[in-house]
Amino acid sequence: MTITRRVALQAITTFPLVTLASACEPAEAQQPRRPHAHPWGGLRVVQRGPDRAPLTFVLLHGFGARGDDLVSLADELVTRTPCRFVVPEAPLPMGPEGRAWYAIRAGDEAAQIARARTAITGVINTVVGTGVARSRIVVGGFSQGGVMSIEAALVTPGLAGIAVLSGRSLPHSAANYRALSGLRVFASHGRQDSRIPFEQAEIFMDQASTGGAVVERVIFDGDHAIPPVVVNSLATWLQAL
Repeated sequence: MTITRRVALQAITTFPLVTLASACEPAEAQQPRRPHAHPWGGLRVVQRGPDRAPLTFVLLHGFGARGDDLVSLADELVTRTPCRFVVPEAPLPMGPEGRAWYAIRAGDEAAQIARARTAITGVINTVVGTGVARSRIVVGGFSQGGVMSIEAALVTPGLAGIAVLSGRSLPHSAANYRALSGLRVFASHGRQDSRIPFEQAEIFMDQASTGGAVVERVIFDGDHAIPPVVVNSLATWLQAL
């Protein structure tokens, strides 16, 4: 089943990566609230929202962004949704402040993706360890964070949903997408995306739908960004969950 929402915008105000990063407290200032033997898959996290929220959203930043890049998005959504947000910092350093889940076209790219997937699973398991059912956890992210959200869902059954913001899928067989059967998927993408072409995003949306996922598509006229229409639609989607 596919729900499609197509939005044409003449002027789009985005959540640019630099603005998001500068508006947030440093990730180092925010520490997990409970001790665990191996907390958060070895990653540093920022948390927003109430501990006992009905949903927990694991929110993954994009390639080359600061680890706290999407905290201001979490701050916006926490005022509009019944969610707790956990924002982990990706494991791979990229320059003085940037981070990535894996280096693109690196010789050990597959191994890096596997390590990142394990770390994200560790974040999910830490949330579960606080008493939150896996069926009350959403994993989502922007760009490469959206890629890793799909990867996490393919190996983590029973999630409440995933949100893929201007992302795409890595190569998988059609059979693999059956793991998404019944999963609620929010997928947004700009038609003029210069980083991840819209056609690549559409391939994932179609594959997820064919695999049995319930996909809500938010398609906008714009580049590689998180415009207000996406924030508003994501808030509505989360409230429905």
